[in-house]
Amino acid sequence: MKAYVFPVLILQLATAGVAQDDAPLVKEDAGENLFYAELALDAYSAYVWRGLVLTDEPVWQPGATLGMSLFGYGKGYGSVWSSFDATRRNRQTAFGGLGEMDYTAGYEVDLDGLTLGAGHIWYTYPKANGPDYAHSTREAFVALAYNNAYAVPFAEVYYDYAIAEGIYATVGLCKEVEVADGFTVGAEMSVGGGSDGYMECQFDGANGKMWLIDGNAALRASYALTDSITIGARIAWMSLFDDRLKGASRRDAILWGGINLSVMF
Repeated sequence: MKAYVFPVLILQLATAGVAQDDAPLVKEDAGENLFYAELALDAYSAYVWRGLVLTDEPVWQPGATLGMSLFGYGKGYGSVWSSFDATRRNRQTAFGGLGEMDYTAGYEVDLDGLTLGAGHIWYTYPKANGPDYAHSTREAFVALAYNNAYAVPFAEVYYDYAIAEGIYATVGLCKEVEVADGFTVGAEMSVGGGSDGYMECQFDGANGKMWLIDGNAALRASYALTDSITIGARIAWMSLFDDRLKGASRRDAILWGGINLSVMF
């Protein structure tokens, strides 16, 4: 249940002249290297995902990505990401509050400013609220973004084929600007919606035609301490659209945020 994979990559590119939490083409300026890697650590005041407030108390979320340039034919990458509760809000005590580990494999290519991506995510929930694993699930996704000097529109579609058997889709705009040497600021807005199967699974039996789920807005800033180390901060707002969904999440709306650290190799 991590933040969206593709837009985060886009925003990293935007820093270099394009628009991930998101990211197509994980690291465009890594193109001179056959392999590249990133270690990241986020600390947030809440864990918010597709309209669900999974916890409204602090979390820390480390991740690692390893990618390979495919000789002018895009990039392939694999990543591991996890979420730890910093409090007992979800009664997570095993492994320092570990509640989720996700594994992603993907491919991204930039075609004259149009970034295309596809991949697969495996979500696992070790020791979730008990002695055993919660049910894991799997998604395939496709995404696209149009990288330009104004604002980057993006769209993503995720298909959960294991448990929900439904689709979550999101569209939005993001923009990053370098305001000083090494210092960038950015903004993002998006809306998301789900199909019948997805809604019934994620929102306690909600059903009906596909409708909007959540609206999101975020501001972010980052500063490159060195060529490989970046620190940043993010503040975001999420609100549910449909009254039928309110009560299925811990919060109908929430302001949340935190800090980020990443190291590129």
